Amino acid sequence: MAALVGGLAGAVVGLMFAPKSGKELRQDVASYNTGALKQQSNRPKIVLKWILR
Repeated sequence: MAALVGGLAGAVVGLMFAPKSGKELRQDVASYNTGALKQQSNRPKIVLKWILR
């Protein structure tokens, strides 16, 4: 859990210091959030499949 939080914090800091415009940065963050939400929505299915194997 700590690695996940640390990785997320590192990604946010990296994005904040990247030489991009505000619009590009917002698009990148929105894209990352969409991917993370999709991944998390699949997690219960993966866990259930693992339990029932």
